Amino acid sequence: MSLVGMSPPADVLDIPCGFGRHSSALAELGYRVHGVDSSAAMIAEARCRTGVQEHWTVADYRQTGISSESFDCIVNLFTSIGFCGTDGDSAAIREFHRLLRPGGAVLIETAHRDQIARKMREAAEDAEGAGTAAPEEAVALRESRTFDVVEGMLVTEHGYPADGAERRSYTSRIRIYSVTELVGMLTAAGFKNIRVHGGLAGGRVGLDTRLAVVAEK
Repeated sequence: MSLVGMSPPADVLDIPCGFGRHSSALAELGYRVHGVDSSAAMIAEARCRTGVQEHWTVADYRQTGISSESFDCIVNLFTSIGFCGTDGDSAAIREFHRLLRPGGAVLIETAHRDQIARKMREAAEDAEGAGTAAPEEAVALRESRTFDVVEGMLVTEHGYPADGAERRSYTSRIRIYSVTELVGMLTAAGFKNIRVHGGLAGGRVGLDTRLAVVAEK
């Protein structure tokens, strides 16, 4: 929140909020927090964990149904953009703009394309001695990741042990945007005074940092 320059008791929208990890922390700091997530199960868990029954909405972040200009700040954290394709993610960013009051700000914290491409290349070189974006294994989490450098798509195969010999699995896909692409999407949505940082700690963005973008309405 220091990157945004927003102090309590500002009205903050956490979107998507998941099970309320960031929402509860912001509420403890004195912000008036509203959480939105497309998963009713996640919203139920957020209510349970925080003990707060109000200010949760089950909705798609491209079209929340919340009144315009309802918030001073919107936070989109932990690589929570990229699930809807370029058109869908652009629609989500336009929705963020609609929901902010004049002078409000959005904070997007995410991985960025150059960081992921470098990380995956180094993982492939360590594993195979080759410079391709081969699968990166995380045995403890039973995940295998591949990155399509042309499409900018990070594909993760998740595997979880089940009873007996059967194993449950699913695949997730997320578009990882370059810094330039994300700044362009924010600009097209009407945001201004866009600032980029190397993650929530601030500093310069680089090949080894995450990305935190602050943009004002």
